[in-house]
Amino acid sequence: MTVTNAVVYGANIGVNGSNQTLRLDVYAPTGDAQTDRPAAIVAFGGSFISGTRADVADICQDFAKRGYVAIAPDYRVGFFFPNEATTIRAVMRGAHDMKAVVRFLRKSVAESGNPYGIDPERIIVGGVSAGAISGIHAAYLDQDSEVPAVLVPEMPALGGIEGTAAVPDTAVRSSPFTVSVALSVIPCGWFPVMHRSPAYTKSATALFLTTRRKFRSLGCQRA
Repeated sequence: MTVTNAVVYGANIGVNGSNQTLRLDVYAPTGDAQTDRPAAIVAFGGSFISGTRADVADICQDFAKRGYVAIAPDYRVGFFFPNEATTIRAVMRGAHDMKAVVRFLRKSVAESGNPYGIDPERIIVGGVSAGAISGIHAAYLDQDSEVPAVLVPEMPALGGIEGTAAVPDTAVRSSPFTVSVALSVIPCGWFPVMHRSPAYTKSATALFLTTRRKFRSLGCQRA
């Protein structure tokens, strides 16, 4: 397995109000000659307060050994006083950053010669705990009508549904996802999530979830 560390995929305003550079680590099968492997984005957990991308290294290594290109990204976390509004904002930060990772990966295929050897139409988004919540919201929160009322006045400045963490000015978009996977080890219902759907009740079971998009076989080969 080959690991590429600390690739910058974007930047945005962090929880403390200062600019934060966002990075990701790429885990790929060693000596891989394929250029169309599915990419699995795995976001760390930590209640939106703590955690680092290194926390999911073991999961990403397992994905890479099974033929995926695994991505461990940063997303914006930090201390905040939890209430409905602040937690909704934390979830939106996570969802925006996951969407930014997808846009970055798709742009790398379209404009940079596909350096990670991925199929841009087979991208999985998920994670552990708060990372799983971020991934599910990135996949399912894709309509302006679904934005919680507390966030509606803030959405133009936040970049709308897509956010502004990476690739904000091109036609490259994060949606649609083919598959969303939740690897959460705690029920998402413990958090005041933004947008209810049947997917949330399944996130504690570590099952693959189809989104509203068309499901397609991943077709992986073991490394």
